[in-house]
Formats: sequence, structure tokens, C-alpha cells
Amino acid sequence: MDLEILVKDHLVDGRKLVEQLKHDGFDVTAAAWIKRAEPDKWYLYVASKNVDQDGKIAAYQALNESFHALRDPWINPFRITLISTTDPICTDLLRILAESPEGRRYWGPRLGKVSIAEAFIYPSNDVAAKS
Repeated sequence: MDLEILVKDHLVDGRKLVEQLKHDGFDVTAAAWIKRAEPDKWYLYVASKNVDQDGKIAAYQALNESFHALRDPWINPFRITLISTTDPICTDLLRILAESPEGRRYWGPRLGKVSIAEAFIYPSNDVAAKS
């Protein structure tokens, strides 16, 4: 099994990407680094109304523009997963954030229908829409 560690630079750049997305008018309902049980790798999940309203292709195009505005990010763009706000993973992230709005590490066993090893959930104030 490939042991992959989530490093501080990933957490920081994930937060920067969330901020850039919001700055660019992209909805971020919830965001978390999730290490799935299989494959044993970290992925940045972003739940967004843009997926619901515009479809995944348009949402990924908007994400790509925001991603390229970052300088030398530690994030592999192929490790970013956009999900709908109706996805069970989003539902679980929002439930956890309701209990811990400051964000937190989470050791599953599941988020939605996905078996996980671990997750880092960004705080509510990081993902809340700008007024």
C-alpha cells in the first residue's frame, strides 16, 4: 500500500484555492481533503452549487481558471474532485461542520457512500459565500 501523507503545503494551497474560487464567484458549499480507503491517496473534494446549476464540465472549466491563478500550487489538479451539493459526501460534510464549524480532522469510516481512511474538513468560514 502506498503511504501518502497530507502535508501542510497541501492544506494551505487547498485553502488558497477555496479563497480564489470564492473570489472568482464560484460557490464553495463545503471543501475537504479526503483520503479514500482505496486508493490510498488524498483528494480535495469541493462541493458546489455550480455543479448543480452549470453541470460538471462548466464547473471544472471555472475551477481550472481559478486554479491557474494560484502560483505554483502543491495541489495536483487531477486530485481535485467537484461534487454536487446533493452528493451524500456533501451532506455528511455539512453535518460535521454543523457540529464543528471550525473544521476538523475526521476519521470516518465513511463520508457519504465512500469508505475513507481520514479527512481534513475546512472550516465553515473558509467555505461560506462572501456577502
